[in-house]
Amino acid sequence: KIVTTVATHTPITLRREQEENVGYTIDIFKRYDTMLWNCKMRYGKTVTAYELIKRNKYQKTIVITHRPAVEDGWASDHDLIFGGTNHRFIDKTKDNRSYDERMDTENDRQINEAVASGVSFVYFASIQDLRGSQRVGGKFNKNNAVFDTDWDLLIVDEAHEGTSTSLGDAVIKELRKENTKILSLSGTPYNIMDGYEENVYTWTYVDEQEAKEKWGQTPAYKEHEEKTKQYSKE
Repeated sequence: KIVTTVATHTPITLRREQEENVGYTIDIFKRYDTMLWNCKMRYGKTVTAYELIKRNKYQKTIVITHRPAVEDGWASDHDLIFGGTNHRFIDKTKDNRSYDERMDTENDRQINEAVASGVSFVYFASIQDLRGSQRVGGKFNKNNAVFDTDWDLLIVDEAHEGTSTSLGDAVIKELRKENTKILSLSGTPYNIMDGYEENVYTWTYVDEQEAKEKWGQTPAYKEHEEKTKQYSKE
């Protein structure tokens, strides 16, 4: 399905740490192809990632995850940043591990149409579905448009789950093209920290408490928290 957003929320204003993260990541992507956000639950990784997509003007973004249940958050948060624009959110289906030829053909058509039109879009996919594709050693001739697309940004949500296996690694390698940037999101990335140096942004519970102590008692902060707490779902 394709969702073309219409504004239903007052535009969200990022918190200070989210603004800092977006700026830092934009700078890191000038020098690195990979980035890790090691951020606690309820930091708001999804909406912050959408702001990064918006500011860096990525046309083709794919979000993959081993936890398909987070699709609802990606779908709803899309509107917080792109509401009222023609930016698209596309997803095939939740945790579709089987093969439906008609569905896959329509999915390919939608992706190819979006790419050809030049419209900016985010495509959401489960790693489980992608692993079943022949292109990465699976049983089914599916997801060919997904693997053919020259993605500008690949986001791996809950990156500590299902990406360290040979099948998960094969999916990422097949999706990654010469100029693709990879952003990994996790609140507990202990098993994937190797290979990251300065290309990590960390926000812990301690950081949060220190920030609240520093400026959290101001009226501006309290008003901001009230506006944004319902959107910070991660």
